[in-house]
Parts: sequence; C-alpha cells; structure tokens
Amino acid sequence: MAPHRNDPDNASTDWHAQELLLMREVMKLVGRSLAPAFVLREMLHLMSELLGLNRGRMVLADDAVPGAERTASVRHAYGLTAEEAARGVFHWGEGITGRVLASGLPAIVQDVDAEPLFLFRTVARAQLPPQTVAFIALPIEVNGATVGVLACHRIRSRQRHLNDDLALLRILATLAGQLLQLEQLVAEERRQLA
Repeated sequence: MAPHRNDPDNASTDWHAQELLLMREVMKLVGRSLAPAFVLREMLHLMSELLGLNRGRMVLADDAVPGAERTASVRHAYGLTAEEAARGVFHWGEGITGRVLASGLPAIVQDVDAEPLFLFRTVARAQLPPQTVAFIALPIEVNGATVGVLACHRIRSRQRHLNDDLALLRILATLAGQLLQLEQLVAEERRQLA
C-alpha cells in the first residue's frame, strides 16, 4: 500500500519509507544547491508533510553585540506566519529553546500545557491543535559549539514512535550544522579573495 502523505497519523503509513523519502529529497536538494536557506526551509517542509513534525523552525544565534546578552532568532521556518517567526527571539537560557542553546542538550516536552518553562512566544496556544502537543528541540552545532536549535511541534498521541522522530531529527540537526559550517567557510573564502 502506498504511503499516505496527507495523514501522518494513519496507522497504515509506512514510516520507514517516509523517512527514506525525506532523506532522499533533502539530499537531492543539497546536491542542487548548497545555499542553506533553501535547503533548510525545504527540510522543514518535508518534516511536516511526510512525518507530521509541524511548525518546524531553525533558531540561529544572532550576531554578538558587545556587552549585550546573547540571543538567537527564528531564521528558517515552515508552518509559522511571518509574525510568529518574528516573535521567535530567545536569550540563552530562556525557555526551552534558550536552555537547549545554553546547554547543547536536546529537550523533549511531552505536553506544552504542563511545562512551565514553555513560553508560547512563537506560537500562541490557541493556534495549536486542541490535543496534547509535544515540543522537540535539538541543538545545531558547528565546530563543537551550539549555534542554533532545530525545533518542532508533534501531536503526542501519534502512531509513530517518538524515538524514531528523535533519531531522524538528530540526523537533520547534524546536516543543518554541516550546511551552516559550509556557508561560513565559503563566506570566509570570499572575504579573503576580496
């Protein structure tokens, strides 16, 4: 039976095939364009469409301002309005996203309504489905330093196992870090050539 792309909670969905399709499509994008913005946004799109990992976002470190507290902002997103993405600014250590930035450790919130550290800053609770919503946030690293967070919402009662989502998100966070590192290297090379 063919996978049901539009219904990620359908019990007959072949999750392994969906994962492989997502990875194949992401790697095709990397092969076509090393521009991280394009690849990362499409990665978030595919996470939503194929696996039901919704409102995906990449929160990346802002340029450091001397004397100011470090912040990070939503730079790439799928399923967020422009206003929601603009609200996605976090200080290191603030809320769940800020804690992942500060610690470099993943965070899994099983129920956003029961987690006092969950800020609802980017997406208001009224905009989320009425079911129990989980939030997953993983660090994005470049050269061993946390430079951002890959995060998404997930309906907790999904048929797909949480561990499967975590394993795939770890791979995607690693790939995002590699793309960002490549972008830094290319920018540095251009500066040197100039």
